[in-house]
Order: sequence, then structure tokens, then C-alpha cells
Amino acid sequence: MRFLEYTARHSGIRRIKKRLIWTEKEEPKRMLTEFIDMYYLGHTPGEYVIISRSMAREIENRLKTLEEENKRLKEKLDSAKAVILALAVIIIILISMLSSI
Repeated sequence: MRFLEYTARHSGIRRIKKRLIWTEKEEPKRMLTEFIDMYYLGHTPGEYVIISRSMAREIENRLKTLEEENKRLKEKLDSAKAVILALAVIIIILISMLSSI
């Protein structure tokens, strides 16, 4: 109960007689955001994000590695699909051979 009272006191809704008044705090518009702060600390990004060249290279390398890994996993998935399809065909042929005996 205390939690609800505390939350109600700190919300933007006030009751004056029979009326409810809703007030919202406006956050100042942030123009520049450090990428590290945004990524690791969970800060909301501003209009522009600042990153250093080394950070840009690191992000670029990470994207390349992820794209390569994605391509490799897609090839594995395609081969697994082919194996499953081949096994399904073999099972159907075996069932039809057993049913004709």
C-alpha cells in the first residue's frame, strides 16, 4: 500500500476537487550522444551520435564478422534442409515398398 501511495504522489496526476490534472515533464531535446553511453548505459540517443574512428572501425569489423557468420549459418541451414528433404523422400519410398509387400 505504501508503494502505491508513494507512486501516486510522484506521478504527474493531481486531483483538485472533482478534476484530475495531468502534467508531464518535458525532457530537453538532446542533440549529441556518445555511442558508448547510449550502448552500455542505456541512455536515449539524441539527434546525432558521436563515435570515434576506432569505435567506427570496431563496429565495422563486428558487422563484417556477423555478416560472415550469418552467411555460414545460412549455408548450414540450407544443407540441413536438403538432408531433411532427402530423409523424407527415403522414408516415403520405404513406406511405399513395405506397404506393397
